[in-house]
Amino acid sequence: MGGVSDGDTKANPVRELEQPPSATVDPDSHAADRQDAAAVDPARRRRGAAWWALAGYLAVLVVVAWPLVTGLGSRMQGLGDAGSFIWGFWWLREALASGQNPFVTDMIFAPVGTPLAFHTGMPLVAAASIPLQWLTGTVVAYHLIVLATPVCSAMAAYALARDLRQPPAAAFVAGAAFGFAPALVDRLAIEHLNLAVVAWLPLGVLALRRALDRPTAVRAAALGAVLAVALWTDLTVLVFTLLAVAAYLAGWVWRRARTNRTWLARLVRLWPAVPVAVVLAAPLLVAMARVMLAGEYPEVPGLGGSTSYSADVVSFALPSTRHRWLGALVTPAYAVLQGRPLDGAATLSVIALALSAVGLWAGRARPVVRWAALLALAGIALALGPQLHVLGRTVAPLGLGSADEGPISPLLPFSWIQVVPVLEGLRSPVRFLSLTALGLALVAGAGFARLTASRSRGATAAAAVLVAALIAVESASAFSTMTSSNRPEVYDVIARDTGDSLVVNVPLGFRSGVGNVGWQEGPPLVWATHHGHPVAVGFGARTPVPRLDALAGQPLYRDLVALQTLSANPAGAAAADPAAGRANALALGARYVVVSGAEPQVDAYLAAMGYVPAGRDGAVALYVLEEAGTDSP
Repeated sequence: MGGVSDGDTKANPVRELEQPPSATVDPDSHAADRQDAAAVDPARRRRGAAWWALAGYLAVLVVVAWPLVTGLGSRMQGLGDAGSFIWGFWWLREALASGQNPFVTDMIFAPVGTPLAFHTGMPLVAAASIPLQWLTGTVVAYHLIVLATPVCSAMAAYALARDLRQPPAAAFVAGAAFGFAPALVDRLAIEHLNLAVVAWLPLGVLALRRALDRPTAVRAAALGAVLAVALWTDLTVLVFTLLAVAAYLAGWVWRRARTNRTWLARLVRLWPAVPVAVVLAAPLLVAMARVMLAGEYPEVPGLGGSTSYSADVVSFALPSTRHRWLGALVTPAYAVLQGRPLDGAATLSVIALALSAVGLWAGRARPVVRWAALLALAGIALALGPQLHVLGRTVAPLGLGSADEGPISPLLPFSWIQVVPVLEGLRSPVRFLSLTALGLALVAGAGFARLTASRSRGATAAAAVLVAALIAVESASAFSTMTSSNRPEVYDVIARDTGDSLVVNVPLGFRSGVGNVGWQEGPPLVWATHHGHPVAVGFGARTPVPRLDALAGQPLYRDLVALQTLSANPAGAAAADPAAGRANALALGARYVVVSGAEPQVDAYLAAMGYVPAGRDGAVALYVLEEAGTDSP
């Protein structure tokens, strides 16, 4: 994790990016505070510092992720997106074990199915979870991944900070400020795991630095590998990683172009990164290409809701409404802001901001500090979205267009993303705060190093622990969507059926990033990993609209959506046709219907079709259509 030795520094063009323009190093600068930590500390001490950092991050995790850390076997996330991720982990395991194509499925959205190439299924993370699934089961494996995510991000930022010459305690602070940034922790709280797996941002910059340091084929390949695994994690995460890498590379080129004529030759030697990235990502790229060639990549309508998912300027200073202790206090303030942002908190860490102010003041001559600060500002600018929101009021300077969500401002950088194919799917500006979190963390580490430069090792360690504790307190977003992980017993009845009968859940719905039908909740997808049958419900990030229309047109599904309590069209109940529904159920092989909650209209409709009660567990009832043509369970 460390940098190069002092002897290598003179010939190291990457290190030159970190030095002031003058030929000598200012003895008061951060670079001279403790010299290169990797050169001073022996390898054993460096490894020991990394282990202590990991222990510290695990302690922070306990505070931040409470109560999830205490009940992996009794409670779970799963009321929202987590259900889709849990199902996705299970599906990848089943697809690989049975030799099926993991990028398409008819096990959800049955019988129509959906392509999964652009789905937020995190194939890499899902694959990594398979050993855990064998040991603990899919639900617990998922939550172990959730808990590991901020720790891995923190360790990745720690490694980058060490490579940027920050001493161990400062690097520890930088890692904590990134891995446990309030906006990223809130992502986990609202079940956006795919957007919280951002360790690839610092690792991408680290790989680039190493490749620029000594541009060998192996190091260039390592950079390409990081970009490939970022894509295998999530398309949005790849975009963020590319932006962080490109920002660092732009600063490096700017610096080198003015001082050294060999920069272009050194840059060209990184060419192996491209073919390595393409080869490693080829299966997923081919699946994506097939979806697009088939015309099944749905365009995001209008501005994709980006105006609602934009950060109000004031929201940067507000804790999340899910904050364990402050959430209730700030809820009225979000009402003034019209709820913005709706897609997770835009909270900036007060601790990181304060330390960053010191880092900017003390290290303003260091290009790497300026780069990190500019990266943080770029993330904030993108998080503002295509319109400027201030105290709930919307302003669009030089507004263009007449979209349903209002004009967009060409002065705001997010507006330009809206015109780039595929990237227009990045419809949530506030998510770009991942860039801000990384930039702030690195500058905060520099600020901490400056503040503790003359302190003893014990005092510095104590200060680092205090800072980490404060970060834990300000990032303590409550996992408010936790629910019991006790599986209703009616699903055990379905699991004993060895056929391929279709399971229909009520409330019934089909969810996609481009539109929704009915009402979809996570638990039916979670329990589908137990019974292993195809289910009517589904959540696909980019499920094609024609497939959603085909599902909505099934008589059985249409009637259930109209009849259920959580319906957008309760008046449609009068149109229910039990005869057509029965014929459709028989054709689909929809032997099982599971009804959650009080649904008297649905119960009567099912009885009229010939479904009979087959079990109940509290508010969850199972109905079976015996004439569906499968063996009795």
